[in-house]
Amino acid sequence: MPDTETLALVVVAHGAPSVLTALLDGLSPQLRGGDEVIVVDNACLEGTAAVADGHPCVSRVLRLPVNRGYAGGANDGTRVARAQVVVICNQDLLPEPGLLDALRSPPPGWGAWGPVLLLPDGRIDAVGCTAHVTGIGWARHHLAADGELDDGPQLVPYLSGACLAIRRETFDGLGGFCASMFMYGEDMDLGHRLRLAGVPFGVIPAARVRHDHVVDKGAMKWRLMERNRHLTVLRTYPFALWVLLGPALLIAELAIFVAAVRGGWWKQKLLGHVQAIAAIPRTLIERRQVQRTRRVSAAAFARALTADIDSPLVPTGLVPRGLARALGGYLAAVIVVLTAADWLRGRFRRE
Repeated sequence: MPDTETLALVVVAHGAPSVLTALLDGLSPQLRGGDEVIVVDNACLEGTAAVADGHPCVSRVLRLPVNRGYAGGANDGTRVARAQVVVICNQDLLPEPGLLDALRSPPPGWGAWGPVLLLPDGRIDAVGCTAHVTGIGWARHHLAADGELDDGPQLVPYLSGACLAIRRETFDGLGGFCASMFMYGEDMDLGHRLRLAGVPFGVIPAARVRHDHVVDKGAMKWRLMERNRHLTVLRTYPFALWVLLGPALLIAELAIFVAAVRGGWWKQKLLGHVQAIAAIPRTLIERRQVQRTRRVSAAAFARALTADIDSPLVPTGLVPRGLARALGGYLAAVIVVLTAADWLRGRFRRE
């Protein structure tokens, strides 16, 4: 496949002006003729929009009257882009040399792809992300040494929203990010919808970008993460998978609540649950739209999920080890049942 001729870089800005300056300075020497850089002024801090206005690599500053969150801001920026491939970026990125050249050449057939995210000290931040069966997600290979990675493109459960490239027709066809999620978890939701639609995606290790990843979870982050993981499960899981997993997910939820009490974030968890319940009517409408795009079996979708939790980004004891093993066995059994059901349906159709 030939190189993608042009890229539209959509930078969702909200934080400190100095961070945006570093990103734009890093992108400038990597741009080619026809590329565009769109900075979404997501009700930015004072001075951030002025940085975007005055930077020579910026094609357009899209000013939003209110903060629409990362999801809404990315959607709005993508709508005004002209290029057929959009690279959606956090503003706290520092591109490595060759980032954009690597992103111009995805494997044939991929509809979305992303770079390896590095921490400021050079260790791995993320090589895509892991999708837990409960809707929790985390960065793959976090804190690993850079030299431990394979060189070739890798399929992953979902791409980090901090930096991802996606074809316009794919993004538009899926309806973009779920804007009502605001931020946190919208990338897992998008990854699940890509998988449902049968669109291949993954990470290109030759593409590298440094990411100033803030792990600390304040009250709002806990609340939004809890709300959005439940909405993601409700929106994206095929019905048969959702029903079969229901008992196990309820048991796991009790364990997570115990961990929340011990960790002191139980109030935010409850608020997240309340907000998720309040959003059910709207989410069920969205679910119908999402499921209409499904081109893969429930079993194929489920194979991308895991029951293991083995990341330093996840609080210790969130899902106790014994429960995780039991949940893994249950998930494996569900996949066997769904696979057998697919086989039976296929046989009856032939007959």
